[in-house]
Amino acid sequence: MDPFDEPQSDSPSLEKRARANDAEVAKRIEEVLQRRLEGVDFPELQQYAREQEWNISDRQLWRYVAQADELMAKTLDADREKLFRRHIHQRRSLYARAAKDGDHRTALAIIRDEAQLFGLYPPSTHQLTGEGGGPVRINYTLEDAVAADRELEEAERDRLQ
Repeated sequence: MDPFDEPQSDSPSLEKRARANDAEVAKRIEEVLQRRLEGVDFPELQQYAREQEWNISDRQLWRYVAQADELMAKTLDADREKLFRRHIHQRRSLYARAAKDGDHRTALAIIRDEAQLFGLYPPSTHQLTGEGGGPVRINYTLEDAVAADRELEEAERDRLQ
């Protein structure tokens, strides 16, 4: 069972809880996100919530985990675009230096790499096919395997003599 699979039941009865304000909830979600990035599992998050005296149910902690995951996804999407732009600018800077230095091989490698980042080349695929484009068929029996093993053993004995 995945330690982050939500259980079917909520934690046993706890006394009445005071509701956290929006700022406190946002802070808690950030803390849960940080703990998740550190690799803690749900029981450790429960312990952390107790230590911080959040006084929340397991169900609420699961909601914080879900919101932390959403925050992480949004951040990664935004960071991905930023990272992509940075890589393009780095390549263009390297290209300018290589071209200025007359290093045509490096310049070509850089523009080829940039084109690949932009998806300008068709994807390269490698697919094994059998006769007539059909599936690859392997006719290898247990007897074939035993015979091949014997041949290898004999070759090894001959090599050692």
